Amino acid sequence: MPRNITKKPSDVAEEATIAGIMHLGSTTFVNPKLLHTDFHQSAMGAAYQAACNLSLLGLRPAPETVATESTRLVGSVTMDAPTLSSLLKSYPAPSEKELERLSSDVIRFSHCRRIKAECHAAIRDIDNNQCSPEDLADKLQATLVQVYNAKGEPTDAKASIDSVVRTAKERRRTGLPPGVSSGLRDLDEKLMFLCGGRVIVIAGRPGHGKTALMDNIVEYVVSKYPDTGAYVARLEFTEEQGAARVLSVKTGIPFKNIIYGRLSDEQEKRLEEENAKYPTGSVYVDTSASVESMRELCSKARRLKSKMATKGKVLKLVGIDSVQLFAKYDGSSREQAIAAISNMAKKLAMELDVTVLLLSALNREVERRESKKPILADLRESGALEQDADQVVMVYRESEYDANAPVDIGLLCVEKNRWGEQGEVTVKWDGARFQFSNYP
Repeated sequence: MPRNITKKPSDVAEEATIAGIMHLGSTTFVNPKLLHTDFHQSAMGAAYQAACNLSLLGLRPAPETVATESTRLVGSVTMDAPTLSSLLKSYPAPSEKELERLSSDVIRFSHCRRIKAECHAAIRDIDNNQCSPEDLADKLQATLVQVYNAKGEPTDAKASIDSVVRTAKERRRTGLPPGVSSGLRDLDEKLMFLCGGRVIVIAGRPGHGKTALMDNIVEYVVSKYPDTGAYVARLEFTEEQGAARVLSVKTGIPFKNIIYGRLSDEQEKRLEEENAKYPTGSVYVDTSASVESMRELCSKARRLKSKMATKGKVLKLVGIDSVQLFAKYDGSSREQAIAAISNMAKKLAMELDVTVLLLSALNREVERRESKKPILADLRESGALEQDADQVVMVYRESEYDANAPVDIGLLCVEKNRWGEQGEVTVKWDGARFQFSNYP
């Protein structure tokens, strides 16, 4: 199936779900509420029902078996084996959690279509004067309640227990970590890697390197995992300035030299080589002045996740630099505005199964203490950041306060950690290249 054809997000979710089932060879990790009637494409619905039937019989839902079974169900050819095989090539094998999210997206799109259809029917009834306002309201309310109940039903805890046991056994067999690496060995050990659904607050005083840490993580992830992508929203500097920082890290050429064009022949060659091999469609940067609210940012992230899926990539990281800059006050207090952003960041992480890197400034109290090492209470203007974050990493470099301290050493202080232990991680710091790296 050609990848250059623009598809609707609902079509992408349906196709990726069927491809994922065939990749994993089972419907075990599909949202149990998904029905074949939830598929907008009837052929996809038949293929899904066929895959379910095969799984119940203990058979693998491969392209050939799914095509045969769906033909038996419908009575005519719906999707043949070559078409199903092309889906496997068009969409990469998802993780178990990713397949669950994709199948949930199919349900969500199905609900939206149902509500849309009911609204159009209501408009026709109004235009034709065929019902009273009371009857119309009752009919729409009934539809909304049915959709809400379908989404909000509790699930059997046993299903989750089964999933955890399967995953633990699989990771024991493969040795694969629970998430993607940050590129910093000791930080991965503290955070238990970067996993979807989490918000990691990266905080620090100006000049200590919180933006550099986020950029380092983003670039490492998309380099190490070619099928992943990232969305970075920032308002402090231009896209070109951000790109120059990335090139400085990757080539080892000081940032200042790139900006001024003070390059040797060998450095210019390195820049050209890095430019040539930098992947297209992996990192999307948004420095638009219109990105003033978290709500707009969340909408862009949702659209980008669907766009990446059509190109065989999975959005893994959303970086926000910084919470104070994206706060839109609208008459509310700064604390309330930042609390709203913190809450939406957590919902976005859960909805899209991404890691949100949320940068935050620290208040000036740290400057007045004898010990300049930051603590959770130093998070600027909002206790909600501390509450909503899964993990909080404070960036600290002693050389910013003590001229005798080594300038190439930094600390990443994990002050909150819902998934592991707290503690400090020593890292190397290269200020000319804006890069943190493993120490020693």
